[in-house]
Order: sequence, then C-alpha cells, then structure tokens
Amino acid sequence: MGNFSSRIISVLAMLAMAGNIVAVTLNEAKQLYLDGDYESALPVFKKALASKPRDGSLNQWVGVCLMRTGHADEAEQYLKKAQSRGIAEAPRYLAELAFNNYSFNEAGEYFENYDKALLKAKKTMSDEAAGLQRKITLAKQMFDGVEKITIIDSVSVDRESFFKAYRLSPESGSLNTTEVLPSGAKYADETVVYMPESKELMMWAALDSANNYELVQSAKMIGGKWERPHSLGSSLNFGGGDSNYPLCLMV
Repeated sequence: MGNFSSRIISVLAMLAMAGNIVAVTLNEAKQLYLDGDYESALPVFKKALASKPRDGSLNQWVGVCLMRTGHADEAEQYLKKAQSRGIAEAPRYLAELAFNNYSFNEAGEYFENYDKALLKAKKTMSDEAAGLQRKITLAKQMFDGVEKITIIDSVSVDRESFFKAYRLSPESGSLNTTEVLPSGAKYADETVVYMPESKELMMWAALDSANNYELVQSAKMIGGKWERPHSLGSSLNFGGGDSNYPLCLMV
C-alpha cells in the first residue's frame, strides 16, 4: 500500500511539473512575441489555441505571428476572430493588412474601430500605430487625388498634323489653319494660326527677308477688317533662327 501511495504521489508530481512546463512555455512564447521572434512563438500559440479556439488573445497572437512571418492571408481570420472577442489591438493589425493590400478606405475603417477600442479600454496609441495611422491618412488623400484624374481621349497623329488634332479649352483660344488669315496675308508653309477667345487677334509665322520664320500678328479693326500683319519683334523672335507655333504666347 505504501509503495502504491508513493507511486500515486510521484505521478501527481510529474503531472504538476508537466503543467508548469506548459505554462512556462506559453509565457516564454509571449516574451518571444514581445521580442519580435514571431517564428519561434507561433507553434506554441497554435498549440494553445487548439485547446482554446475561442480565446481572443491567442487568436490575435497567432494572427500577428502569421502576418509577421509572411502568411498575411492566413492571418486575417485569426485577427477577425480576435476583434470579435473584443481584443483592442486586433483592428490595428487588420488595418495594417488592408493597407498592405492597398485597401486604404478599409484600412481607415479598421483604424476608426481601433481608436474606439482604445478609448473604451482607456489605452493610449503606440508610436508604431500612430505611424501607421499617418500612412493610411496620406495614402487615402493621394488615392482620392488619383481618382479625380479623368482620361478624356487620346489620338495618334503624325508630326505635321499635331496642331490640327490639338484641342484647347474655349477660354484658351484656338489653333487654326491658314485658311482663316485675311486675304493676301503671307505665311510660312508649316504654321498654325492662334486666335484668343475674342477672335480679334491672329498670330502665326511668316518668312522674313532672310527666309527665316518669324512671328507676326494682325488685329481686327473697327468695321471688321484686319490690320496689315506686322512682326512681333525681337523679344518673341529668335535672331537668326526660326520662330513658330505661337501656342503658349497668349495662353
């Protein structure tokens, strides 16, 4: 009987020691987690979670370890479970997952939930989390700006036809062929005629005495006739070179 009792006591002592080992191992895993050694902590957390699948903290720890070891897709389900169990930090990691997937609006929504969870738990935001919040805010602003860009149209043309295809807004004036010039006006073979919105001025290129292109203009006079074209002068014409395409001069 004495030997039997001794054996029972020995078995109980071994079980108690085994329990302590498990508890210490989990505590060690928590420390590994805090130290950033997620790969070593992950199997311990997974084993503990198998026995307590509804535990919010274990779900978060497993989720974060998976995320930090390159298994983001697998991590999401655990973090969502942790969030459903009221773990305050879970939305912060879900926001990070969404941010890394370029889902900036979703990331912003998760971070709003994180703010509320911190307020409810009376906790302050870490510097790391605050940095993530700034990145999410900036990304949303940049993404919203990109969404405002609209592609109206595109067309491929040869060099000679470029200004025929180019379109200006009405307030910027118009580019025209030489057909709009007053009768008898001289012009270079390759040029466009710029007219402001008022259509009371024309500007184009003509040949000077040295057969160089120079910019000339003509203004509409009272009665609807056009004045004699005259050079715009050296300030808008390059001495000894060609000046043409007066698009930007009046815009």
